[in-house]
Amino acid sequence: MNAKQQKRDEARRLHVTGSACSRLDCYVQSGEKTDTGEWVKAECSSPDCPCFGLHAACYEKLERDLIAAFRAGMRQLRDCPDDLLRQQLWTTKYALCRSECRCRCGGGYFRCVVVGDS
Repeated sequence: MNAKQQKRDEARRLHVTGSACSRLDCYVQSGEKTDTGEWVKAECSSPDCPCFGLHAACYEKLERDLIAAFRAGMRQLRDCPDDLLRQQLWTTKYALCRSECRCRCGGGYFRCVVVGDS
């Protein structure tokens, strides 16, 4: 195993054991993004979950990926504005993306609590 793979594996191990980010593939813990200290609140369906949110960078990447997946998979959403999809992502369209929101705790799925969308 080369040094880059070791660093990635170590970051993943540290993330699983010591991060509060709900995202399994945390971009901050993997070293892809730097931690700005900003968080987006997330609630897990497991009552025993120690996670409390996502890094802002993780949330932004997840949101972009989910919107792109919606557009690719659902013809009726291709002409829908991004702002509208963002508003509906964690409410009316959540059931469509729930499988992509597996929580790091392993016991449930997270749902982001976005306040003050405009």
